[in-house]
Amino acid sequence: TAEVEETNLFRYLCRLWNAAKVRKVMEAYKVGRGHYISRPRSKGNDTDEWCMNPQPLCIQGTTVATSFPSIDAAGNVHAVKIIPYPDDDHHRIKGRPGADIYWIKPEQNPGAYFGTHLLQLNASAPVAIVESEKSAIIGSLFAPEYVWLATAGATNLNAKHPGLKALEGRSLHLFPDADKLKERRSAADDLRAAGFSVHFRNEVMGRYPAEAKCDIADLMIKEKEYEKEWE
Repeated sequence: TAEVEETNLFRYLCRLWNAAKVRKVMEAYKVGRGHYISRPRSKGNDTDEWCMNPQPLCIQGTTVATSFPSIDAAGNVHAVKIIPYPDDDHHRIKGRPGADIYWIKPEQNPGAYFGTHLLQLNASAPVAIVESEKSAIIGSLFAPEYVWLATAGATNLNAKHPGLKALEGRSLHLFPDADKLKERRSAADDLRAAGFSVHFRNEVMGRYPAEAKCDIADLMIKEKEYEKEWE
């Protein structure tokens, strides 16, 4: 949609992949243009009185944020995470006025992981699990043989999470961030104990030290950039 093309994340990814391919992946995940949440529902605001600014979130008049909805297998949206990105990098903007992460009804998020609605499209495909939503998007572009899901943090992958039910019977491949090795190993142990088939992937730890705080998306982007140089 036009909204997808307005996001900086789309513009950046189109530097490395064909625009039609990027659009197809982002639309499959129902990614859209983010909006500034003027009254988000949160622990500090437990009412339903929240609203959205009709203008896209802009930082110094140039940056449009990206919205990532968490959708379950039935098509129900549990939450929307809104993140600002520059147009020349896949790492979110930090430390600038307005450059925050916003949630719409975040208390509903535990019901589904980002990308859950795509599981039913390929019942036999292995499932790749990452922390951030943009990493799931990049993973889908780089390695489409997996269904890529994002847990929106290292601690949300556990045997008690309601979103895990949709993963029963699937082959799970965990791609931890370089600085979240301990959390993901613990999650892998818990999931195996609960009967899940879990593969712990160490591609990131083999390339980056923990203090680098890199994830699988960093590795994929590097490889794609190298590939583009030789085209």
